[in-house]
Amino acid sequence: MGQQVARYGDAWVGICTNHPIPIPVSGVVGSPPQDFCFDESRLIAIDGTVCYSSCSHAGILQASSILTNINGIKIGLLGDHITGSGINGNVIAGSALTNSD
Repeated sequence: MGQQVARYGDAWVGICTNHPIPIPVSGVVGSPPQDFCFDESRLIAIDGTVCYSSCSHAGILQASSILTNINGIKIGLLGDHITGSGINGNVIAGSALTNSD
């Protein structure tokens, strides 16, 4: 069974190590660098989408879809990693209608 597709505004949670003591953070998937594929009126997230955390540091979505892409770029799925700039997290919300590999 496939995973839910990640979209602009879907939630993610993780840890930020850019502080004296690592802190838990949350955020939403940022605006994807594509403007023509939607799910439930929201842009579908793709590999490289910037995701800001509640502490203002940013990570990048590491999309994992192996079969579905937009212009050759993988789409994001529920559970995908968000990493970079001391951020380590995972997408925890996705489409109620659309699944992918």
